[in-house]
Amino acid sequence: MDLPIENGQSRPHLGVFNDQLHLIWRTDEGVWIQRRNADSWSEPRLEKRLSSILDVAEVGDHLLLVTQDEPDSIALHMVQHDGLAELARLPRPEEPWSLIGHGGQGVLVQAGENVEFSHIDLLDGTQSSWTEIPEGSVLGLSSWSVLLAFGISGLVLVILLRGSSSNEMTWPEGSIPMAPLGRLIALGIDAIPGFVVTFVWFGAKPGILFDAFSFSLVSDEWITYGILILITCSWSFAWELAIGTSIGKYLLGAYLSDLDGGSPSFRQLALRSFCKFVMLLFPILMVTALRPPCLQSLGDQIAGVLVLEPSKHKSSDSEPGNP
Repeated sequence: MDLPIENGQSRPHLGVFNDQLHLIWRTDEGVWIQRRNADSWSEPRLEKRLSSILDVAEVGDHLLLVTQDEPDSIALHMVQHDGLAELARLPRPEEPWSLIGHGGQGVLVQAGENVEFSHIDLLDGTQSSWTEIPEGSVLGLSSWSVLLAFGISGLVLVILLRGSSSNEMTWPEGSIPMAPLGRLIALGIDAIPGFVVTFVWFGAKPGILFDAFSFSLVSDEWITYGILILITCSWSFAWELAIGTSIGKYLLGAYLSDLDGGSPSFRQLALRSFCKFVMLLFPILMVTALRPPCLQSLGDQIAGVLVLEPSKHKSSDSEPGNP
């Protein structure tokens, strides 16, 4: 199909409005608009008040034309059968930009150091604030994902080997390992201060834990999640130094002990807290953390610390009816 463009005219823009192809170009006289009717072109219509064309975009059933209004502003027009209808006058983006249609809405996209977008309301021409497009998870960049996969695989192997070598562990008299469900509840209680800080001050989203488990957090969210884990581990460590257990474990009647049944040392608690930070930072590791029958995490085993609760079972010698 030949286009009715003569030499000396500007680069034409094509768009569809009401299932008709529209051709838009600029000359020294102004902006020309011509549409395709069946097998022929209509007579071109001249818009003398327009002197430039910056962009043309199909937005739903509408065709939008962007022109230069003033040096620091742009004008949006809707192409109509009988002319143009001005929709809005907006500040011109400072970075390289383009107008696109998405989901029946006009979207301005600008690309500087970061890619940002802003929606245009086709009813009143208002513009939303600029929103940065997330870059994607930092773990999906370069060789991070490969290195992390090897690192996590190594940690899982260590957990499995340590767990198998601890199957014959004995516990201080009158104590048993804290049950996994109790440890999970205690961890949730200990994480409350971290959740308050990250949700209120950093605006963390409710699903941050699930995204961390699937490694789908973006760069800024990994920082926020890391702050959540750091606060949780620091808060627990401070209470473990003060009373020998965290607040969550204390409320559930559990405590920390060394392998001889005494109180863990500062070094043991610090090492355990560091390992706990790494495990929680990559929560998929927690799947293999508490293996029966020892029910101790990798950090517990490396630091030589036991997480115990009082045994609820009496010895058979003390049961009624036994000699």
